Amino acid sequence: MPHLKLNNATSELVPGRLGALDTVRQWKALAQYAEYNDQKLFYVDSGEGEVVLCLQGFPLASWSWGRVWPRLSHQYRMLSFDYLGSGYSDKPENYPHSVGDIADQVRYLLTTLHLKKVHILAHGSGVTVAQELLARQSEAGTFNPVQIQSVIFLNGGILPGFKSSFMNDLQRMLGNKPKMEGADEVLFGRLLNYLCDENSHLSAQFIHESWFLLNRKSEIPNALGLMSYLADREKNAGRWESVFENRDIPISCIIGQSDPVWGRKMTPALMVKVGREHVARLHEVGNFPHIESPSQVIKRVREILS
Repeated sequence: MPHLKLNNATSELVPGRLGALDTVRQWKALAQYAEYNDQKLFYVDSGEGEVVLCLQGFPLASWSWGRVWPRLSHQYRMLSFDYLGSGYSDKPENYPHSVGDIADQVRYLLTTLHLKKVHILAHGSGVTVAQELLARQSEAGTFNPVQIQSVIFLNGGILPGFKSSFMNDLQRMLGNKPKMEGADEVLFGRLLNYLCDENSHLSAQFIHESWFLLNRKSEIPNALGLMSYLADREKNAGRWESVFENRDIPISCIIGQSDPVWGRKMTPALMVKVGREHVARLHEVGNFPHIESPSQVIKRVREILS
């Protein structure tokens, strides 16, 4: 399957001063599809060079990488996809979502594209998928068909044992089916912006298009199946924590400090775990560094991968 190069011929897809893919229409214009267990996986594959696989967090779709995509794809081969049940991928009803299954989707896509080595850039629940892939690589050793060369974590549950009262409250709310059936774009936007720095709230357009992708060919209770990563995190805490003991794979972190859940509260423990020199702290940035401050993330990613 061919991958796309963003050049002058596709410059109309890259508007704005930051060279961002600002709308889902622009993102979908780069669409390619793969079949996984008789279901369609939507993915975007562009640029040339070392492969950087981007794993997003729920409730966002792969389009959430659009603000860093064009500039990074000038230097790297960038790859991301919508997990089954999200974005433009198929959304089968009553699907047994799990972190393990998303990891299977990743490995299937990488194998389909004949990729042998990748770097990973992960955010939110994508962090847990990356940790599952790291654990599998450690367990499989030289028999792993795809080798992870390095991992960059953005905000997320990087330390599975780190407790958050907000996540406990969120789980209780998500378990309230009547409340979730009445959820709307306003509540969705409030939840996202609660996680941002007060000076870098997500735009109404971004919230609207993300809400569209979440609801596309689905209902909110069905989409919430992707929240299974919270239970998986508790079940696999020890196994996923152990990935930090493998010093053969470089792990770096770019953490928005204003994130009330995974920001400055988690940073000291993270520095102990991976080393102070491997944690970049972004001030006045919340849970979504690649959206709130794309230029800083692009700069840090380039520094880490160089």
